Amino acid sequence: MSSAAAAVSANMDAAMVPDRYTNELEKSRASFRDAVWTRLSVEDEEGERQSALPLRVIAEQVELATHVWAMRQPGGSGEKQYTAKMRSLCFNLKKNAALRGQVRNGDVTATELAAMNKDQLADATVVEGRAKMERKLAEEV
Repeated sequence: MSSAAAAVSANMDAAMVPDRYTNELEKSRASFRDAVWTRLSVEDEEGERQSALPLRVIAEQVELATHVWAMRQPGGSGEKQYTAKMRSLCFNLKKNAALRGQVRNGDVTATELAAMNKDQLADATVVEGRAKMERKLAEEV
């Protein structure tokens, strides 16, 4: 193979990597959008599922805001941060009815949700339990 043909082949291989990566990333992003939509679709104890916007639109906003948030994080491309944050958001939207309602009603925007830490995402009883545990550990020391 000539050097020119090898260069063309290498360029084609390099061009294919982003496509493969993009397809996998897009599948992952679509999966997370569906997961957020599923969590937002859960009825609360009162049987309410009202929202300011259609739930699919909210799910897309949350996924996009989380993707942007992750890309702005230090230390690389943000893939690991994105995946970890989306898993955390899906878990907390499932468990925390108050947060779910705030997101549906527009009280918490997608950008705010993406930037929340674990204590801001957690249910009040979980936060209280963590605080109790921290106080107990502090007393032991």
